[in-house]
Parts: sequence; C-alpha cells; structure tokens
Amino acid sequence: MTVQDLGAQPAELLEAAAVLLVDHFDEPGGWREMRSPREEVTNVLKERFALAAMEDGFLQGWIGGLPQYTGRVWELHPLVVHRACRLRGIGRALVAAFEEEVRHRGAHTITLGTDDHTGMTSLSAVDLYDDLPGKLAALRDLGRKHPSFFTRG
Repeated sequence: MTVQDLGAQPAELLEAAAVLLVDHFDEPGGWREMRSPREEVTNVLKERFALAAMEDGFLQGWIGGLPQYTGRVWELHPLVVHRACRLRGIGRALVAAFEEEVRHRGAHTITLGTDDHTGMTSLSAVDLYDDLPGKLAALRDLGRKHPSFFTRG
C-alpha cells in the first residue's frame, strides 16, 4: 500500500473516492446519494488536499484536510477506508501521512470531530460538561464499532 496525492489520480479514482463515502462511511448520518460526495471530493481537492491509500490501482481509502486560521490549524475531514480493507493499518497510515502533510504546510494544530448521535459510544446523549475528563477516560464502544476506536486495533 502506498499513500499518494488523490488530486493526481485519474477521474475514475476520484469517482471511487465518492463511492467510498456512500458505501463505506458507516456513520448513519453520512452520505446516502452520489451528488454530495462528488461535491465533497471536488471541494476537498479544490480548496485543500486529499491523500489516497492505493494498492495495485485500487483505492483502499482516503483522507482530506480543511485549513483553518490561515493554515495553522487543520481539520481532518473526511477519513474513510473500504470496509474490506479495515484493521490493516490503512487508516493509521493515512493519518500519519496527513500529519506529515499539514506539518509541511505549517500547521500547529489538528482537529477532528467524531459525532455520536446514534448511541454507538458511552458519550452519546450525555452531558459532556459534567466531568468531561472522567467521561473521556471511561469512553467505550457500545458494540457498534464507532470509528473513533479505529486506532485501538
């Protein structure tokens, strides 16, 4: 597997990136039709950057970056890995490449949002302002494989 610039890939791989968002981004509030994921890929490449995990011409996953505060802060958005390719370190490799790219671009901070409005973790439907450190320390998946746990193997 190699990590490459998604923007340098042919049109069919950009379409595959949009398909990954529809078919393999497991958040229930994710993309459900092709128009908006195509726009997402186009916007990420136009205004930011995106990196692709490739193996033998197959797009295994991709990650994008959104600049904020004149490029000193970058939001990681989105990150998706093909379901059949998960638990092989691809997400981890994409995040490492993302970190290196934003460091090269002068970033000081990376942000990441992970929603849970569907009861996938112990943080769903709780008051996060009541002992946030304690709730984070006790964070657990409720059996539905929330993507925030991908680095734990």
